Amino acid sequence: MSSKQNILLLTDSLGNPREEPEIVKADETWCDQIKRFFPEKTIYSINIRGMDTQNLIQEVEYIKNCFDPKIIILQVGIVDCTPRTMRKIEVAILKRMPLFISNHVRSFLKRYRNAITKFRKITYVNKIKFGENLTYFKNELCEAEIYAIPIMPPTENFIKKNKLIEKNIHMYNKILQEVFQDKFLESCYFNVDVNKISMSDDHHLNKKGHVHLFTIINKILN
Repeated sequence: MSSKQNILLLTDSLGNPREEPEIVKADETWCDQIKRFFPEKTIYSINIRGMDTQNLIQEVEYIKNCFDPKIIILQVGIVDCTPRTMRKIEVAILKRMPLFISNHVRSFLKRYRNAITKFRKITYVNKIKFGENLTYFKNELCEAEIYAIPIMPPTENFIKKNKLIEKNIHMYNKILQEVFQDKFLESCYFNVDVNKISMSDDHHLNKKGHVHLFTIINKILN
């Protein structure tokens, strides 16, 4: 690939350094490793904590006007697809309640998480909207090659905590594949023990996880 092409690494918090539950320093993230490995290339990164595809499409004009990327590496989806006990508006209301009330509510939700998520069937972005958002993003940035990283399969502990997560990740990954087709990095987590590359929160990448993603993206950009 030409070194003159602008490359954008666009991720949710999975591309960020973290202080907890375990430490991943800035220079240990896959994004920073990629930048250092290709000093001759123009590589930018946008890492948005808690980003779902509703947030993603709000960044389109900013990306076009300020970065003009020819290659985009996209990491998004886990925030969209995770089964929730509460809607965003309900979470906002809970945060405004007195602490002794909100603590009781959170304790109840945590205790009965699986039953509540199964009954309420809440995700922050539903399947249809997820596909529409990704298609809009792809079409609006049609001059760029967009490579989509799959949503990482859940750890064993994640499945215990949230019985619907495995099914949802599979469904949302199928949508990612339908939208990005051969640019969907389907084999990213093949033959990988996700329990060994995830932090103890069962969500974020540990140091080994960042090295793994660096290796995958390195092959694309080489």
